Amino acid sequence: MKWKPLQGLLRPVNPFGSKFRLLMGLFVVLFSIFLLPIQTLSALEEQLA
Repeated sequence: MKWKPLQGLLRPVNPFGSKFRLLMGLFVVLFSIFLLPIQTLSALEEQLA
């Protein structure tokens, strides 16, 4: 009986964890999109020089 209120308290942590994971995935995607043009620009600069 003592475990039921504890489960109710722990339940809101699960959606927060999935949201945090989604936020991290979005951050990684945005970071890779931001990093890719910089790498291509540096490669182009090396080719020009």
